[in-house]
Amino acid sequence: MNWKRIATYAALLFAAQLLLGFFEGYCLPADWNTALASSLASLVVCSGIFAHLSAKQTSRPFVHAWAALMLQVFAAVVVSQVFRVILDPVEHPFAVLEWLVLICALLIGTAAGTLFGRSAGTQDDF
Repeated sequence: MNWKRIATYAALLFAAQLLLGFFEGYCLPADWNTALASSLASLVVCSGIFAHLSAKQTSRPFVHAWAALMLQVFAAVVVSQVFRVILDPVEHPFAVLEWLVLICALLIGTAAGTLFGRSAGTQDDF
């Protein structure tokens, strides 16, 4: 397993989700239209990140993608617990939707990246 690559892509996922979350939370109203637009943006961005990871990962791209997602989730849980201590806890009604989007992004992006990587004949050279 390429842990450097996994950590790099987990950090990219974390940064993308954090920026999208801050934009959604501070700039847009909390309603279904905002949640759907944010979910679509997250799906596109995270699918691209997973596609890039798997296009250059010739051995076990889905395992690497899942490991990156789990590392990102761990970091997100730690950060959210820190924010709970500092700020008033706020329940996010669309959390299940966000999890579904991340899993769909992993599946779509990794499949697309794997297909693209095989057709382009990329090497494992990150």
